[in-house]
Amino acid sequence: MAPLLTLLLLFFFHTPTTSSSSSSPNTTTTTTTTTSSATTANLSSFASICERSLSSAASAVADLSSLLAYASANPALFYHECDIYGTIDFIFGNAAVLFQGCSIIARKPIPGQSSVVTTQSRDDPSEDTGISIQNCSIIASDDLRSSNVSTRTYLGRPWRPYSRTVNIESYIDSLVDPAGWTEWPGNHCQDTLYYREYMNSGPGSGVGARVTWHGYHVMGYNDATNFSVSNFIYGDEWLDSTSFPYDDDIPQLRYIIYTKKSAKTN
Repeated sequence: MAPLLTLLLLFFFHTPTTSSSSSSPNTTTTTTTTTSSATTANLSSFASICERSLSSAASAVADLSSLLAYASANPALFYHECDIYGTIDFIFGNAAVLFQGCSIIARKPIPGQSSVVTTQSRDDPSEDTGISIQNCSIIASDDLRSSNVSTRTYLGRPWRPYSRTVNIESYIDSLVDPAGWTEWPGNHCQDTLYYREYMNSGPGSGVGARVTWHGYHVMGYNDATNFSVSNFIYGDEWLDSTSFPYDDDIPQLRYIIYTKKSAKTN
């Protein structure tokens, strides 16, 4: 099911369990969700449609398009220590959204289907939107882990030409395909998308066999800092007033150079 169709279904069938709000571009709205669980069979189950939103200890459970991240003016969404389950494109939309300390859990799809974690829909390179996944765990659900059927799981695919998603310091389990990323059917935007990885760990984090698209790279420290809480969603301007916990640190990658007589660290 295409995300656009899923989005339409969301407005007809979604039963809100989180508080969200919209306001004029000249006002600032912060919406807080502390504990929430949302389930809707095979439909989008969790939506953030507002200017600024933060969620903690929430769960979004569905198969298709579990979490819609969309914002109007000054988009800034923050998810902290949430559990997000899904199969196809289960984090989707177009906002500046940052996930920190979350468990992103791929479920078992129908036979013959792949699992895709993100599909971001940035239409214009001037938009300050994207998905930043930091210090999260990308793992398999129990039903996927115990399945005898081989399932390909990918970090993301581009819904729009300038799709932007980064994975920073996250644990990526062996469920993720070595290629890491996959195409949208009939979509040829591999040169214009922005997909990056930085200092991830786990058996699925190896970048040696990743896609060779022009728009994909393993990024360095300076680029990674652009996707921190303060730089990407300007969290220091609005999260501090909520006493909401967040980590604004992006560690610098350190290279170790070995010689015959000594080891030097740069």
